[in-house]
Amino acid sequence: MMHFLASRWTEAAPRRRILVGFFLILSVLAPGCTRNFFRRRADAEVSQILAEKSSDPAWLVEDPYVYPDRHARFADPTDPDHPPMPPDDWAAWNLSPKPQKPRNVAYVEGTGYRELLAAWDAENRAPLSDEQLPDTLPAPRVTPVAQPSPPADGAPKIGETEGGANPAGAHRPAECDVRRKEPYLLKLEQALELASFNSRDFQSHREDLYLAALPVTLQRFSFTSQFEAINETIREWAGPESSVGDQNRWLGTSTLGLRKLFATGALLTAQLTNQTIINLTGNQKHTISQSTAVLSLAQPLLRGGGRAVTLEPLTLAERNLLYVLRQFARYHKEFFVDVAAGGGSVGGNTNITGATPAAVGYYPTVLQRQQLRNAEQNERAFVRTLRYFQALAGGGGISRLQVDQVQQAYLQARSTVLQRQQGYADAMDQFKIQLGLPTEIPLTLDDEVVEPLTAQVRRYEAVETTYTDTVSEVRKLAAKKFVANELRAALLELLARGGLFEGTQIHRELAQQVEIWQELDAEQLKKRADDLRRERVTLRAQINRLDEEQKPIPPQLAERLRLVRLDLDVGSLETALRAHEQQPPNTDLIRRALDEFTLFVAVARTERIDLLKKRWPKLPPICVNGVNLLDLAEKDELAAQGLAGKVALNSRLDLMNQHAQVVDAWRQIAVTANSLLGVVNVRYNLEALTPANEAKPLAFGGGRTRQDLTFDTELPLVRKLERNTYRSSLIEYQRQRRDLMLAEDQVLFQVRQDLRQLQQLAENYRIQQVNLELAYTQVTLALEEFRAPPAPGEQRDSASAAAALTRQLLDAQQSVPQAQDALFAAWINYLTTRMAFYRDLELMRIDARGVWIDEQPATEDRNPEQGAAPVLSDDNFAPASPLVPPGPAPR
Repeated sequence: MMHFLASRWTEAAPRRRILVGFFLILSVLAPGCTRNFFRRRADAEVSQILAEKSSDPAWLVEDPYVYPDRHARFADPTDPDHPPMPPDDWAAWNLSPKPQKPRNVAYVEGTGYRELLAAWDAENRAPLSDEQLPDTLPAPRVTPVAQPSPPADGAPKIGETEGGANPAGAHRPAECDVRRKEPYLLKLEQALELASFNSRDFQSHREDLYLAALPVTLQRFSFTSQFEAINETIREWAGPESSVGDQNRWLGTSTLGLRKLFATGALLTAQLTNQTIINLTGNQKHTISQSTAVLSLAQPLLRGGGRAVTLEPLTLAERNLLYVLRQFARYHKEFFVDVAAGGGSVGGNTNITGATPAAVGYYPTVLQRQQLRNAEQNERAFVRTLRYFQALAGGGGISRLQVDQVQQAYLQARSTVLQRQQGYADAMDQFKIQLGLPTEIPLTLDDEVVEPLTAQVRRYEAVETTYTDTVSEVRKLAAKKFVANELRAALLELLARGGLFEGTQIHRELAQQVEIWQELDAEQLKKRADDLRRERVTLRAQINRLDEEQKPIPPQLAERLRLVRLDLDVGSLETALRAHEQQPPNTDLIRRALDEFTLFVAVARTERIDLLKKRWPKLPPICVNGVNLLDLAEKDELAAQGLAGKVALNSRLDLMNQHAQVVDAWRQIAVTANSLLGVVNVRYNLEALTPANEAKPLAFGGGRTRQDLTFDTELPLVRKLERNTYRSSLIEYQRQRRDLMLAEDQVLFQVRQDLRQLQQLAENYRIQQVNLELAYTQVTLALEEFRAPPAPGEQRDSASAAAALTRQLLDAQQSVPQAQDALFAAWINYLTTRMAFYRDLELMRIDARGVWIDEQPATEDRNPEQGAAPVLSDDNFAPASPLVPPGPAPR
């Protein structure tokens, strides 16, 4: 018996070797290609399609990488096809099945952005040469998850993975930058570059672009030749008394096929099917192999046929990808505006907060910090004021009520500082989230955008401080006992010392006029004064007449009137000095001479203020097609709005999509109308067989061939659903037309509104300049009046007058930070609105770093046409408010 079985096994050995080889081939080919192969094939096809669609520079996508940048916080250096398991929630891991066994568990977070921040910080704080900057940055790190705390008693212990890490561990790495003493200094361009690869929202839009290209690959594939290879192998045993009788055989069925869809809707199908039976027992032949070849061609003539219906899915996929490309190009500009100017959001809703965090933006955050600085400066000014009043109260110069008034104002200033500190800290954290940074990273923003304004404010403060100091020195002279020409010498020394007078026109003119008046005797002095008064009356009458006639005043006439007044004032000073020198030491005569000299100090201050007015930073223009829209709007607002609207209608990418979607709706009318037709299909079928019950799998013959030509028809008797769909497509087309009209109107409204807002902000910027100048003037005059001694013979209620003067001084000082805040806000709001305007016009060009190529940047704080203005050096500007310098007690 054993010999019989061995002989039978030997006889069947060749067949078994064939079957074993066949199964080995199946075991290799059946799983298909690797994950890596399919992923790379998808990447290659998507890249090719995106390159085709990005033909227009308006929506060119230079680097549509879908993988996270290696410098990003969410960079992933692990195998994308087999990523490590992320740390799981401890309870979820314990209380649920574990169908997969992870090989390793790791929390993956990139660190390249940290090195970039450090390099940028070093560059911004102390510029380095190119050789000193790092050439490469480290790759993202993979942080193994630490062993968690042991579970409570009785709880099941989590099994560790092969790598020894626990699937339920800490989700955040321990490393952070909280110990860094100095925050990273970041500029706007660097923030935009960082956001372009580190922002989670921006990366999601990149992935949306990739996902939109995948349906195109599928639709294109549907029109290519598609092959199929199918096999079914059966090993069958059956006993003699079974329903099929005694069986011991192998049964294999294999099919090779080809499918091709044409643009007309024709479908070509070709199949070759083989069935092979290997009988291992019985009287039948041991091997039977029969094949069948089938060729089928079907062409719909009415319903379902034609290019309009067949190509519609491919057309929609191709056009939708173009829409997404344009949306991404426009989103890139919106993203720049959101990062730079604020607005929008930093991403979608989360399960943690349930709300969308706001995008605060770079410029608004810088503005908040500047307003915080203004509040801190105001607080320091009130501290000095409070100490000054406390010192006066200790000497009995003022009442307790005045001290309390100042202390109350100081406490309000302190409260404002605390509120703005919290607001700025919150804004910085939100901006870090917007950039994709951890909130614990220390960060500060470069304030280059407000530096021109800050420098101008320092200049104003320096002028006011110098003026107050000069007036204080003049008033100190009233307490001295001058004899002979000592007072004259002291005033000439103040004039020659420089300070407020240095480099001014009044300095030169005053020195010349003083010499002229000094050489006159009493009679000549009186005659010159009388002549000048008559000339002043004549000049004033001429100017009044021109004003009444609404005619312009000639500059020569105004300048002559100024010189006459100056000449008279010098004459009045000379008269007062001679009266003092004739009756020394007369206090009233000394005060009169000092008052006359103080007029020239005020003139020098006014001249310096007039020079400073020319140094205000200029707002960048709004240039469209070589035309400054702000200048055009001043002359013809409708023409400016018309030009902006025309550019927007021709350039807006979202409007292009809207126009194309109207055509999509129009095409659907024909597509849905096709379904109303009857069915007329023509099919051709050919079937060829090989001999039955023989092992001749390729012996096809004409006698075993069958051909069919079939005409399928169906009358359109029931088309209720199709009718409703068709009617809906008609309505949808009309809706799309109306939506297009609405979109055009909204675009026009948007750009017109932006232009009007820019006009208002430009005018408001000029208003705030004057407002700040007046605020400083009010502080100076209020302080001067508070510290001035009473005039001879003046009678008033000292208590009420002192309280009123104190309140006037505090109100004036509080107006300074308000004016500063309004000025900086007007500047920042104009810049951010200008960005939005260029975005809405679709004229914003973004470079590879994600930065706007602004061809008209903000101008410098100095007007180059005016040259170096004779103002105090920028290095000597006083950083604090000019309030309350040391001086004598008030009246």
